[in-house]
Amino acid sequence: MAGEGGRRPEVEGEARDVGPETPGRPATLFLPGALQPWAGGRSSLSLEGATVGEMLDGLALSVPQLEWRLRDEQGMVRRHVQIFVGDTNIRDAAGLQTPVPEGGCVYIIPAVAGG
Repeated sequence: MAGEGGRRPEVEGEARDVGPETPGRPATLFLPGALQPWAGGRSSLSLEGATVGEMLDGLALSVPQLEWRLRDEQGMVRRHVQIFVGDTNIRDAAGLQTPVPEGGCVYIIPAVAGG
């Protein structure tokens, strides 16, 4: 029998698969001040996804005006945007396929230029 939201209710003591392929794992996406206006002034968002790409896909559905500023028309992270899972830059890991642990922190860092 499905629980609230169509999900099967968890049974106390039941083993849960929490591997990288597990969907619906919440994590927190932290936004810099420059992007907060497109997120209704929020500095962080709770999103679900096993990878950075899945989190951004969810962001595209819930806050498309923000997601557009992070990824280009081909779905790739824009050059001037850095995304970190914890302290790991996804460009140094698996890119959009970088796993996001349950309860993890994902940080959006805009590029800084100047002279």
